[in-house]
Amino acid sequence: MGNSQPSSPSLESLDLFLESSTGKMRRSTDGSNFQAKDAKEHDAAISALVPYVQQKILELCNLERILLPPSRWLKSPQTEIWATKTWSSAPVLLIILTGIGLKIGFWGHDLCVEEGMDRGSQLPHIQRAVDVEGWAVMVLNPNQNVTEDGESILGHEDPESHFITVWKELLSTSEVGKFLLVTHSYGGVCLMKMLEKFPNATRRLYGIAMNDCGGRLLENHPNYSELCEFLRNRAKNWITSDLPLGSAITTGGAVEMMPSYIPLASAGTRRHSATNMNTIDLTFEFLKKKLAEDMPP
Repeated sequence: MGNSQPSSPSLESLDLFLESSTGKMRRSTDGSNFQAKDAKEHDAAISALVPYVQQKILELCNLERILLPPSRWLKSPQTEIWATKTWSSAPVLLIILTGIGLKIGFWGHDLCVEEGMDRGSQLPHIQRAVDVEGWAVMVLNPNQNVTEDGESILGHEDPESHFITVWKELLSTSEVGKFLLVTHSYGGVCLMKMLEKFPNATRRLYGIAMNDCGGRLLENHPNYSELCEFLRNRAKNWITSDLPLGSAITTGGAVEMMPSYIPLASAGTRRHSATNMNTIDLTFEFLKKKLAEDMPP
């Protein structure tokens, strides 16, 4: 693809394995939970874990890799996204967009090492969408922007352009009936930029579940009022908080920092990367509710 990464150590070479029943990392020598001795061992564990988990997600969820830009651009370096095989004509497609600095398929590298694959990866969201809800899924890859040699990937130079390009070239031209979005952290910024670029995306984007997301719309945007109203009705942001999970947040410093047009609720945790799994039940409940609501004309 022109953007291959240096080879990573395997879990086996580090005397580590993931327990099948829990997805937690353990030492092969005695079966104990993995706790890194130092930063070097921690980083090596992440390097080994990432490709292992990615391959597991692809296999368990039967996803295909889609290379971007398309292969007809012969000399252009490429990135990849993942999707269910019939995504382009699905009645419902869930888009999954992670935060900044993370590999495709992950909500938190550290969380995956410390608490297990079912906490730090996107596997539970993908499996629930596909196996329980019957939705198609597309997993975006906002942080693979340059090759190993530092060459920019055309149309994917940063997380914002990645989402904009995927929406423009794949999603908006597809036969998908209804779109849903789950996003985390900087994914909120990417969402705002995409909506500013393509305000008519609101016609097919039925529900947006945000987890500790930032980002706000440009107030001088010509569609500012309409986009604010859309987000007020179709989005919800679960943020880090000591309040019980799901509690509405209407006062305090977070409210003053966040845009007023996106409802806020507690993710029931202070750990940023854990908000996604803490809210998974509320996320799907919210998305199904929005999916059943008619779009305004």
